[in-house]
Formats: sequence, structure tokens, C-alpha cells
Amino acid sequence: MGITAVRGELPTAGGWPRVELAALRRCSLGIELGADRTRIVREGGVVADAPSVLALEVRSGKLVAVGDAAVALEQPRATEEGVTCGAAANDGGPEVTVLRPVADGSAESPAAVGLMLRALLAKAGLRRSRWRRVAVAVPHAGSPLLMLGVRTAVEAIGAREVVPVAPTFAAACAGHLSLADNRPVLSVVCGATRTHAAVLVGDAMLDGDLVPVGGTDVHEALAQYLMDTYGLRLGPRHIRALHPHLTGAAAGAGGTVTVRGWDVRRARPRAQELDANELIGAVGVPLDLMADLVRRVVARTSAEILLDLADRGAVLAGPGAAVAGLADRIRTATMLPTYLAPDPGLAVAHGMTNLIRSDPR
Repeated sequence: MGITAVRGELPTAGGWPRVELAALRRCSLGIELGADRTRIVREGGVVADAPSVLALEVRSGKLVAVGDAAVALEQPRATEEGVTCGAAANDGGPEVTVLRPVADGSAESPAAVGLMLRALLAKAGLRRSRWRRVAVAVPHAGSPLLMLGVRTAVEAIGAREVVPVAPTFAAACAGHLSLADNRPVLSVVCGATRTHAAVLVGDAMLDGDLVPVGGTDVHEALAQYLMDTYGLRLGPRHIRALHPHLTGAAAGAGGTVTVRGWDVRRARPRAQELDANELIGAVGVPLDLMADLVRRVVARTSAEILLDLADRGAVLAGPGAAVAGLADRIRTATMLPTYLAPDPGLAVAHGMTNLIRSDPR
């Protein structure tokens, strides 16, 4: 039997519905579907955290690997545009294809996402065939088509009821939003492909918005800069490896970074020494777009709420939140204090852990 209910409503132009806290607390699992990573939580914490990648046999469609094991099979191959990834050879075995089935917070390929979720649950030792209620982090501006993909994917693990929760609300519940005192908080979640911003009071979202810009765009801006400035082409895996050098901690430490890439002019590998702050300066455009999103949300907020936000400020979470310069840009654009959440990459998962319980009644 498939899913029989989807709790909550999608947002409309008139506003956003309250979060169904009672339904969330009856969920037995929480799922954060990210374009970069997928996390599954229970009341006790995160039980699965892996790259949103799976490898399938080309002919049979059989699952070969999931998560880090699938990433290891993702071999670079030469194309006319440069180095990219896709089909891989499985050590002389059957040809496999490597898929990244999550995009924009939804299941771009619901069947593949369902297969990935089942495999991650099995690796975590959770082989139960049916989970009655499952909470899923869903963008607050999600479309009905997005929800259909989520429902179809989660149905593969036996879910009977899906309870959507906005990533901004989940991240705030990691420790910055009190459901009792009704003090507002500005929650900003910088995901891999989208950035969300919302003003929250208790279990209500007063206003919110998103832009299709995230950590992937930061990486693409860096790759374009290295190509344009130094003639170095780097594939996605090597660009992701440079991400730690873009954080605030790296900016404070200074120093140089050795970047290895393919010299397109000489057609050979080359290493280039760069100042760490030069890398950070190369990603200014996507950071400006993220900051402008938060500015727009604040501009629509009432003066009364802004007075409270002036004390509590904005809290940044998500894998792209720690990029140096983002907090400063938001602080300048909104004139509000801006903080980085502890362990920002796991804030949504930790918040969902706080919202659910393991009792599957």
C-alpha cells in the first residue's frame, strides 16, 4: 500500500501555514534530502549521513554502491568540454553508471532516491519494511511536482504518511528557535543548490523566500575564475576539495593554497600557488545573491519584528554558510547581527532530530 496522507500544506501567495508540531513528534524518521548529501535521523540523532550518490549496473539496473562507495566509482572522463564524470568501469566487472538523483531539495529521480534511502537504512541496521510517519525537509516554496517526487521516493521505504518541514524551521530548531517564548528569529539555510531565508516565530513562518543559488554555485564561480585567470581546468571533485580554503577560518589563517589542475594552454597538469584570500574573492557574485535574498526578506518584515531581530539577529546554517564573507555581506545588507550556527552543515538534521521521536505511533 502506498502513502495515504501528506500532512501540511504547501505555501501560497497569502502566506505560510504553521508547522504541524504534533505530527512531527509522531514521526519515526526524519530525512534531509540534499543535492550534496542525504541524512536520515531518529530521535537519538543522525543514523545515516552519505553523499547523495548511487551506482547502478547499466544493463540490469542493480544497485552496486551508495554514498562514498559510489563516489569512489565516479571516474573522470575526457569530453570536448573538459573533464567530467559519469559512467565508470567497475574494476573489470559490469559497466556501471553513477547517479546524483537529488536536485533542489527534491527527488529528481524518485525511483533512484527510493533505492538510495533503502540502502542507507540497511547500512544503518534499520531494515524495517514500513515506517508509518516520516518527516522530510522540503523547501518552503516547493511545488506540487516537488512534493510528488518526495512522496514517491519515500514510499519506497514503506512510509504511509509524509510530514513536510521547511529547512529553515528545522535548522532553527537545532537550538536557536524557542517554540515557547514566541521570539522571532531569522533563519538562513545555504544548501548546495538553493539558499532559503525565513522569519520564524514559534511554529509559524511570517515570511520567507529562496534563490536558486548555493554552494554549488560558489564552486562553479571558483572553477570559472581559475579557468579565466590561470587557464586551469578543475573537475567538480577537485573544486569541492578546495571548499575548506573558502571558510572564515581559512581567511583568518591566510597563507597560500596549492591548486592542481589541467593547464588548457599547455595540455598538461600544472600546480599553481594562490593566496587563500584570492580564492575567497573569486566567489563574491553568488555570495552577493545570497545576501540580497536575506535583505529582501528583512525589507518585508514589520518594524515590530525587526526590533526583536535586532537583538537575536540572523543565524546561518547549511553547507555553504561558512564561506568567508557571507556573514559580513548579510550583516551589511540587513544591519542585523549575523551568526554562524554551531556545526552549520548538520543544523537541519539536528533540528529534525529535536522535532521527532522514535515511537512510531
